[in-house]
Amino acid sequence: MPELLLHFAVPFSISAPIVGVRRATVVGVIGMLPDVDVLLHVHRSMTHSLIILTVLSLLPLYVAYFKLNEKQLAPLSFFSLTIHPIMDMFQTYTPILYPFSNYSFQVNIRGGALISQSVVPYVQFQITSTQTNFQKFLLMDAPMFTSEGFVVSLLLIATPVIFSFLRKS
Repeated sequence: MPELLLHFAVPFSISAPIVGVRRATVVGVIGMLPDVDVLLHVHRSMTHSLIILTVLSLLPLYVAYFKLNEKQLAPLSFFSLTIHPIMDMFQTYTPILYPFSNYSFQVNIRGGALISQSVVPYVQFQITSTQTNFQKFLLMDAPMFTSEGFVVSLLLIATPVIFSFLRKS
């Protein structure tokens, strides 16, 4: 799920009805910022820690909220930034509690139904962890989107854009 395009689309679609499409674009871009660590040839590093993201965003959040009077944009941007590692945690191990914990966590949720004489629904939930290892890579083939992610992202982005256009008409 956490492809780069989805890291933009999810916060964009949530914030667009609140702050408008233009400002939601800023919120969506902020949602992609934790992935700047790939430029340092390390992915899902300290930039994916909720602790570090919160500390690093305190000053910009304060300035945006109190000095620039962005009472809606500031908290939406903070949400956008912090939802990124949470989304990643549903795909692979993510160091969301670093430096307080040297473990990276992954959440697996699976649901379905056994169908025979009756229908028996089930949900499986598991949190696993592994030692955090910030290791440099030489080559990374990281998709901007997959087929499924593209369709979901397109729907998430197009819906508020279309409604915004229809409201103006």
